[in-house]
Amino acid sequence: VISIERIASCSIDLPPSPHEEGYNFLQLQGAWAREAQEVWNKIDYGKYVVGDTEGSQVHRANPFVAITDGTVTEDTGTVRGFSLIYSGGFQSVLQVNQMGLLRINIGMHPDIFKWKLEPGEFFTSPESVAAYSSN
Repeated sequence: VISIERIASCSIDLPPSPHEEGYNFLQLQGAWAREAQEVWNKIDYGKYVVGDTEGSQVHRANPFVAITDGTVTEDTGTVRGFSLIYSGGFQSVLQVNQMGLLRINIGMHPDIFKWKLEPGEFFTSPESVAAYSSN
C-alpha cells in the first residue's frame, strides 16, 4: 500500500528576475458578490502560501496565481499564469531561495488530502494550466 500525502499538479522553477522590480504575484480572493478581487504582492526571499481548505468557496479563494516579471501594464511586460483545474481544497506555494530562484507549486491542499493506493490502483492528479505572455 502506498500513501500519498502531498501532490502538486504543477511545479516550475523560474530564474532570478533580471529586473530591478523583481517578481510580483497576483492572487484572486473575495466574498459573495465580490468575487475575484485582485491582491498583489511583491515576491522577496522566503515562502508565500495561497490556499483554501474548504474547496467549495471559489469566490473566496481561487486556485490561480499570476507572476509578473518587472513592470507590467495591459500592453507591456512579462506575465506567467498558473491555474489548477479543481474545485476542492488547493494550495499554491511560491518560494524564492538564496540565489533568487523562484519555485512555484500548485496542487491539492496537503492539510486535507490523503490517498491510499492499493496494489494495482492508480491516482490521477487534477490538471493545471500554465500561460505565458511577453511583448
